[in-house]
Amino acid sequence: MQPSSYNKMIMRQIPSVCDGIFVLLNGDGIILKVVYGNYIRERVLAVDLDPMTKMWISLIAIGLMAVSAILVTFARMKTKGIIRFILTLIAFFCLLLSLIYGIVAIF
Repeated sequence: MQPSSYNKMIMRQIPSVCDGIFVLLNGDGIILKVVYGNYIRERVLAVDLDPMTKMWISLIAIGLMAVSAILVTFARMKTKGIIRFILTLIAFFCLLLSLIYGIVAIF
C-alpha cells in the first residue's frame, strides 16, 4: 500500500467522446475524472478499506453462505413444488450476494 502522498496521474485523449480521462491513484483509492470542455465528472472507482471493515464484510459473506447452505438443505429435505423452488432461489441469491461480498473483501 502506498502512502497517501503518492499520486500518479494517467491521461488519455479520446477525440470524439471527451477532452481527456484522468485516473488518479493515491492512498485513498482510485478516482476517475472525465473532462468534457469545462465540465468535469469525477467518480470514485475503488476505496481502500481498513482491515476491520474487510473482516466484517467477509464475516457477512460467510454468514450468507451458511444461510444459503441451510436453506438448500431444508428445501431439498422438507419441501416440494413451488416452495422448494422459491427457497432454492432465495438460497441462490444469498450465495450470489456472498460472492460479491467476498470479492469486495479480497480486493
